[in-house]
Amino acid sequence: MVCLIYNNDPFQYDLRYIAEELEKKSSGKMEVEIYSLNDYSERKNSTKRLQLDPADFSLRLDGRKVAIVYSGQSALGCKFDELGMEFRQIIELSTAIKAPSLAVAISSSKKVQQMLAMPGAIERFFPEPSDAATVAQIRATFAKIWGLENEDEDTQKLIEGAIENPGNYVLKPNRECGGHNYYDDKLVKKLKEFTPTERGAHILMQKLRPMVVKNYVLRPYEAARLEEVIPELGVYGFLIGDLKAGKVLHNVQQGHHFRTKLSHVNEAGISAGFGFYDSVYLY
Repeated sequence: MVCLIYNNDPFQYDLRYIAEELEKKSSGKMEVEIYSLNDYSERKNSTKRLQLDPADFSLRLDGRKVAIVYSGQSALGCKFDELGMEFRQIIELSTAIKAPSLAVAISSSKKVQQMLAMPGAIERFFPEPSDAATVAQIRATFAKIWGLENEDEDTQKLIEGAIENPGNYVLKPNRECGGHNYYDDKLVKKLKEFTPTERGAHILMQKLRPMVVKNYVLRPYEAARLEEVIPELGVYGFLIGDLKAGKVLHNVQQGHHFRTKLSHVNEAGISAGFGFYDSVYLY
């Protein structure tokens, strides 16, 4: 198994923990190696460590066959140079299991979310009349999303409404890896200065207003503080599929995590220093 990291990747420590646990659970039968897509030593090495076997399209690292390639970050939001893209292409063309593949990474983009929120999109996956209740339940969980790529009157009215009432919206780029969202005055500024192309690479999303509760927050080397916070539930899903055959082989929900942020802070990323790990307390 190969775990991918990128330049100054803050998640590489998580990957090293995962690697150690996998090696323990497999009693040493499973080898895990951390590999950088931006490894400068690779640029000087005419025989690259990561190669595609032309005989069977298996992925090989130092001649050893790779079964799984794991990336803690979505491929979206990570900037590759020419060599980095070459490595990524080799991985995608190989028979190794990609976690995630580029196709899955793209499916988590804001533009795909925008398309899934359009009328009739969910019905593609639940086409039977008996699925109507399921479709309604799924759609009820969606925040409202609007695209900004068109130059029509409806889009212009949407932009004008967001400029007049920025507190009701969030301006988000078509990327993952957290951050880079615009709120309030920054949202207004960006909508006014974006070119049509730049604007089309973003979406407007309804700003949610969840319930605020009180909880104690802990930071290293700081005393506990009672603060007003907003919790966020994240659900883990596990999916294994065959892209070529278009089949789902394994798809389960297993586990969750709770992330909490201060109520007056817009961003919630833990690694960025905004959020806190939390647990569920039902009352």
